[in-house]
Amino acid sequence: MKITKFAKRFRLKTVTIWLLILSFLITSPAGIAFAKENDSEDEFKAVWISYLEFNDRLTDPKTGKKGFTKERFQDMIDEMFDNVVDLNMNAVVVHVRPFGDAMYPSDYFPWSKYISGTQGKDPGFDPLEYMVKAAHDRNLEFHAWINPYRVTSGTTDINTLSKDNQARKWRTNKSERDDRYVLSFGGSLYYNPSEVWVQSLIRSGIEEIVENYDVDGIHFDDYFYPVLGSNYKKNFDYKEYNEHYDWCKENKVKVKPIDDWRRDNVNRLVKKTYELIKDIDESVQFGISPGGFLDYLLMDDRYYCDI
Repeated sequence: MKITKFAKRFRLKTVTIWLLILSFLITSPAGIAFAKENDSEDEFKAVWISYLEFNDRLTDPKTGKKGFTKERFQDMIDEMFDNVVDLNMNAVVVHVRPFGDAMYPSDYFPWSKYISGTQGKDPGFDPLEYMVKAAHDRNLEFHAWINPYRVTSGTTDINTLSKDNQARKWRTNKSERDDRYVLSFGGSLYYNPSEVWVQSLIRSGIEEIVENYDVDGIHFDDYFYPVLGSNYKKNFDYKEYNEHYDWCKENKVKVKPIDDWRRDNVNRLVKKTYELIKDIDESVQFGISPGGFLDYLLMDDRYYCDI
């Protein structure tokens, strides 16, 4: 199975220098030129457009209100995509699910607050529909950028999530099983990578995008575990691993070390996502952004993913 890999990703908690450069390129193309002697139709020259770009422009400068109107959103996208074309790029990779939310009307995830200003609030238009059309009108590929596991950043307050958010429903359910579908770690909330129902939810969200929109690709970022630290054997999804351990012992099956078990959880989602996308539309690409650090090529117990 061949999966396209992109070399860079953005860190969540700090705006890296690459994101600053990206923002500059999107908003200020004047005076910037690129050599064209090595241009090829096979080259993938993409600009990543993060939810942070939307957040920076979320407040209407005229009214002071948070949230995009249809007109203001379309004007912003037109300007961004025009700049991308001026920079001699041929693709955009745009955030459509940064935190278990959706920048389109979804059957599985709530409206993103980075569109309407409030999670779960319908903005009254379909941002993804317009972005795909705007990209294709300019001969740009459109890749939908998804963070599959991330629910919140810097808070574990479930009340910050909309009432229709599946993560909130699971987290507040009195069932001990449901409560394990969303885990708290490092001051943030994540979907549990080891749970079958979580993986099903993630794939359902991808399925509706590929079926309902003419996207050229689905792109995973932060498709791995959070960095669990030296106590990794006794935190996060260790309870699910203990269940795996007990089941293997009971059925006389070889027990996988927790490192391999976690990597298998990630690999299973990647494999099934790839198969799902190709079953719907063979032409749609599936890309993954690994951690852009050489140390992580060791595949140790930091992210639990095969790079």
